[in-house]
Amino acid sequence: MDMYETQMRYLEVRSALLAGNPMGNPETRVLAALLPEGFDPARRYPTVWMLDGFLGTGRSQLVHTSALGSPFGEELLFYQRSGVLPKTIFLFPDGSTRLGGSQYIDSTSCGPFMRHLVDELVPLVDGELPTIALPAARAVAGHSSGGFGALALATLRPGLFDNIIVSAADSSFELSCTMHFGPAAIALARYGGVDPFLDMVFKLGDLRRLGEEESALLEMLAMGSCYSPAPAAPGWCELPFEPTTVELRPEIWTRWQAWDPEVLVRDHGHHLRRLHHLHLDCGADDRCLAQFGHRRISRQLERMGIPHQLTEFAGGHDGTSFRYRERFERLAAAWAHLL
Repeated sequence: MDMYETQMRYLEVRSALLAGNPMGNPETRVLAALLPEGFDPARRYPTVWMLDGFLGTGRSQLVHTSALGSPFGEELLFYQRSGVLPKTIFLFPDGSTRLGGSQYIDSTSCGPFMRHLVDELVPLVDGELPTIALPAARAVAGHSSGGFGALALATLRPGLFDNIIVSAADSSFELSCTMHFGPAAIALARYGGVDPFLDMVFKLGDLRRLGEEESALLEMLAMGSCYSPAPAAPGWCELPFEPTTVELRPEIWTRWQAWDPEVLVRDHGHHLRRLHHLHLDCGADDRCLAQFGHRRISRQLERMGIPHQLTEFAGGHDGTSFRYRERFERLAAAWAHLL
């Protein structure tokens, strides 16, 4: 057993909101909580909600090898032990779906995952664990799909988290999404449509074993189930491109673009004015092109006069847990007035 496991608590949650979703995603979820060393139930602790990326299950983050060469769960305890962060409770919600991920938003196909987090999980944690149940003492940190989820929560459900850490968020959809349309169309043709493709995927079991084109198609179906849901359609969504020519379907693509974080900030950014801390962090060589999206989001925030921090580092999309030291140092500075 890794040392961090002694500090873990697992809350089984049967979600009334996720029950009966058309995709058949499980309504029972496990919410993992990492308690600080020396945990004292008589104290009150700030919380950091860690939103996992595509194909993640929340707690899967804990076992990834960290910058210290140990599981990430160990690194989170080390940051508190060394004074980078105050003693904190970390939460790891499960936003996974049968297609790989929910983007942490509400969907008529895969389920209302944003409401699940906001209306079910946060009250549960504040009732079961000794948290400081104030927005100023809550942070949400997400990577990739989780980074998208963090920004979506901040713009669409304001007043819950006043501290946002965004790592390599899915963004600039005309760059980051369209580059997958061609490979996805190849996979569609290879398997003869969405249904035969998903039959293969579900029999395979391990979504990480898919090839390049198959992975692209799965990711576009997963995103489609969030951005352009169609519960009765193959794959529970409508894809934003014609499969034979990869031409955009404007009526569907417009629905995707409405979820681009740059658009969310433009249309709902006034909610971000109340934040204590907003940090965008991305590798300059990000293979998903999130660096361009972050720069555009930052430009939009500057136009609106919304304080934030934009940082880039020498690195790519994956293996970036080493950046959490700086991210948490910045969060601790924002928390200094509170804790």
